[in-house]
Amino acid sequence: MVDAFNASAADFDRVAHRWANSFWLWLVVFGAVWVMTSIWWALIPAAFAVWAGYQSIESTRAATALRKGTYPLPNPNNGRPD
Repeated sequence: MVDAFNASAADFDRVAHRWANSFWLWLVVFGAVWVMTSIWWALIPAAFAVWAGYQSIESTRAATALRKGTYPLPNPNNGRPD
């Protein structure tokens, strides 16, 4: 986890990258489970993939907001470049 009140944009970028890697992993697991079993069992890794994708997008949005200076929480790095 990243401390939203003290993290820099680079910290959010690192977290977004980890979530994106997790998204691709869960997507591969989804495909494998779907091929080997049925669609119902494949919905579990699909839900994890959706969650990881959402977290990646939100972390990227937080990094962008920090760079622009529009981050909604009080953060000393608001508006600073990396």
